[in-house]
Amino acid sequence: MKKSIKILICVIVLIVGVILGYRVYLIYGKYKITSDYNKTVGEVRIESGQSCDFSISNYSFCLPEEFVLDEEHTVDEAMYVYHDSNDRSINFADINEDLSQVFRDVDGSFEVVDLLEDANIQNTVDLLHYLDSHDTSTHYFSSLKEVKLNYALTKIFENTIPTEKRSYVTGDYTGYINYYNNDYEVNLIHNHRRYVIYFSSVDSPIPFTQDEVINIISSIHFKN
Repeated sequence: MKKSIKILICVIVLIVGVILGYRVYLIYGKYKITSDYNKTVGEVRIESGQSCDFSISNYSFCLPEEFVLDEEHTVDEAMYVYHDSNDRSINFADINEDLSQVFRDVDGSFEVVDLLEDANIQNTVDLLHYLDSHDTSTHYFSSLKEVKLNYALTKIFENTIPTEKRSYVTGDYTGYINYYNNDYEVNLIHNHRRYVIYFSSVDSPIPFTQDEVINIISSIHFKN
């Protein structure tokens, strides 16, 4: 009888040890977060102004007359590039804003659709707001759901948003701006798509100003 009890206790201890060990493996191994998150700083408020008939993809806007199509670097239906005589360029592109697909492409170790829905994260702006307001570090007593969500959000962030300084776009538009020295990458969210407008003056003695960027962005009118 005593021998049976000892065996039972050993089996229970072994099972508990395996469960605890597996949890350690998940939290500090398989779903370990290995990168730091830099918070989004401030906001740029942009009000919608008068637009023009110039159109790309699903929106119209006012393109300064000195900018002409750069046929060498333009890819029809994917990216449009315009440049001026001062070697400044404006690139236009848009992509489907599907964060669950991003995670499937870069990791795919589990399904993330329900986790994103429960956290009310539908696009990259929601992702940034969540990361700015939540501590994504995990510990041994974190729930497995929390561990997986924080891991997935980190992976999605790493593969969609550069770690450069950024600000939110508010007002009549929803999005954010990434800053690269004198360059600006404006990301606008509309109807489950992310519209990326990149202002580059890296090869120019005359950099873009934020006022120029805001004037062009404020002329964007989405068609649907």
